[in-house]
Amino acid sequence: MDDRHLPQALPHDPPLRTILLERPAAIEDLDPSLALRLDRLLEANRLEASLWDLVRSQGDEGRISPARLTSWRTASLLASARSAAYAEALEEVEEISASRSLPVRLLPSAQVCSRVYPRPELRPLESLDVLAASGRERELHGALKQLRFFELESLLDEPQRTSRQLPALERDGVVVNVFRASMEPDRRHPWDHFAAVEGPGRALEHGPEALLVLFSEEMARRRFAHSLRLLRDVHEVVERLAPSWPILLGQAAESGHSLEAALGLSLASRILGTPIPESILAELAERAGLAPSRSHRLLLVAGAVVLEYPAPPRHVEVLGRLLQKAALTGKTTATQSVA
Repeated sequence: MDDRHLPQALPHDPPLRTILLERPAAIEDLDPSLALRLDRLLEANRLEASLWDLVRSQGDEGRISPARLTSWRTASLLASARSAAYAEALEEVEEISASRSLPVRLLPSAQVCSRVYPRPELRPLESLDVLAASGRERELHGALKQLRFFELESLLDEPQRTSRQLPALERDGVVVNVFRASMEPDRRHPWDHFAAVEGPGRALEHGPEALLVLFSEEMARRRFAHSLRLLRDVHEVVERLAPSWPILLGQAAESGHSLEAALGLSLASRILGTPIPESILAELAERAGLAPSRSHRLLLVAGAVVLEYPAPPRHVEVLGRLLQKAALTGKTTATQSVA
């Protein structure tokens, strides 16, 4: 794909970063058609509640158009109600963990919602995802069913459901997904264990380095479509948890996700100004076997997909091919290095 065939991207240096992180009222200074595109993108990525919180703290409500203000306020009210329901569900999961000495771990979205953002309503959840200690996932699943959670009927054929996920549970609009740890030694990641010293009772957490790698992997898995939310998560983790960059390099390499981390963190740096050392981005790209020209093309297409709603199918398709080719090149490079 020629660069000139990419969609006209939303400006992100600095308008998008300014609107998301500094001064939401700046959206009113954009061309109306551009502001409308950004409205759709922000709504699809469930970012309106955090915008409303920021604009209120700055006393800028009067600068926001009535329709936009209503949309942001409504999203915030809904997010507050949902976050309270999810907080109750998490408390029940942790009570089960304590009463049964059953260790559980929060998966990334649930962890940043409840442990990283200043308040959980600023990071709306679609589901509460938890990982149960190996061999005890059905025990947790069954205990939740005793608390009036019921299994959601799957519309997918059984082979399409991930082997690590038990049937989703739902109660009063709150969805809980219970995952089992991988039983395949060659697929274990450095963060997949349950350290005995951590003990049960409070859901265990991933380190900030694992969160960054996992969010990057999720973005790549969805071909970066609708990933602005995840870039914001990356930004919050970097700003609030101060990750160790050497540990991140090691975990990305050990889990086989250097390529994904290189792209996800580079996009966060470019689009949101997330403070990630250039030397770390360069090291990740080198470990993934990404030549500068290929890295530029991948980031160009991925950035265009992140900043469009709905995601352009043609660009998602091209991005998938570019990612596959880059992954194969990275494996070849790693093999040659070992040899």
